[in-house]
Amino acid sequence: MTTTEIEKYFSELNDGLKKIGIIGEMYLFGGAVMCLALKSRVSTKDIDAVFEPKDKIYEIAKEISERNGLQKDWINDAVKGFLSDKGEFSEYSEMSNLRVFTAVPEYVLSMKCMSMRIGESEDVEDVKFLLKHLSIKSQNELMELISKYYREENLPQKTFYAIQEIFEQLLQDNNGNDFQNSDIGLSR
Repeated sequence: MTTTEIEKYFSELNDGLKKIGIIGEMYLFGGAVMCLALKSRVSTKDIDAVFEPKDKIYEIAKEISERNGLQKDWINDAVKGFLSDKGEFSEYSEMSNLRVFTAVPEYVLSMKCMSMRIGESEDVEDVKFLLKHLSIKSQNELMELISKYYREENLPQKTFYAIQEIFEQLLQDNNGNDFQNSDIGLSR
């Protein structure tokens, strides 16, 4: 889904909520934030979000998917397993019956590191973009940021390895400039 398509579907969602006289709220994560708020990508395969009222939004989203030929899970709350009670958001859009918020870049980066899928190049590219966007220059700085949202002992071991690999790539890509490959203690 492109930014234009996402905006169209949110407008349709707003219209559906308006028809039934309900105000909804949606909190976006992942690829949707990368597209809409950070403009680092042109599209995302789905919208990771948490929202209320959940049952009504899913009902309207199903109608939107049928009308527009979308996958039935074009909007989903699978991200809820990675939420932090310390998450921070910015308002993205306020329509008559739908308010949309985006996770701040620091929170998105921390979540991406927590949920990183090995071999998923889009995740790696998003992390690289966010590191540059936030001017994070070392693995230690990144770990400090992640610990603002998550307890270090809850980080999967694969996250430590992925972070190390990303910083090694950034060092190579930038001829050693701007990034430091500091030890983050790979064994816990």
